[in-house]
Amino acid sequence: MMRFNALMALGLVGLVACGDKDDSDDDGDGDGVDDPSDSTSGWGSGDGGDGGDGGDGGGGRVGACGARDLGSRLGEAVAEGSTLGEEDHYDHCDGSFQADDQGNTPDAVFVWEPPSTGYFRIDTVGSNFDTYLTLIEGECEGVAFACNDDDGGSTTSAVEFEVASVAPITIVVDAFSSEGGDFVLNIYQYD
Repeated sequence: MMRFNALMALGLVGLVACGDKDDSDDDGDGDGVDDPSDSTSGWGSGDGGDGGDGGDGGGGRVGACGARDLGSRLGEAVAEGSTLGEEDHYDHCDGSFQADDQGNTPDAVFVWEPPSTGYFRIDTVGSNFDTYLTLIEGECEGVAFACNDDDGGSTTSAVEFEVASVAPITIVVDAFSSEGGDFVLNIYQYD
């Protein structure tokens, strides 16, 4: 597994962000927030790690890319759901958001802010399709600083990287060459 010294001296400060937070109530429960943990919304979340179900950011959408806000959650299954029927707005290992559906492999897009500096692992272990993982500096659009197709001989993806300065990261869970399927997104911090 490659280790990325992502963010180095730049620390993500001053990178391109794609818009302001949109706290619309797309899940229809009347609480003013589109919470992915609500059963009526698109992508569900697991136990949310240390943030709890629906914690750290509430699961609202961020920016023009419609990313789900994961806050600073850590742990197993911080998000899970399906890419089936979703649109394709990112190419593999590319940080450029495409407003129009590219019609290839569907994406699930999240914005996550590391809770601190240090070393992290983001993976899709538990997903039932061949995933492709891309990490992008900033919200929605910026420099893709890490990506992975098959980790350790499996069809799930994993990226390990160092955070030198806390700032938002866009996580794109993509299908390698299929229509996608059910995914699990895990985020861990380690020494």
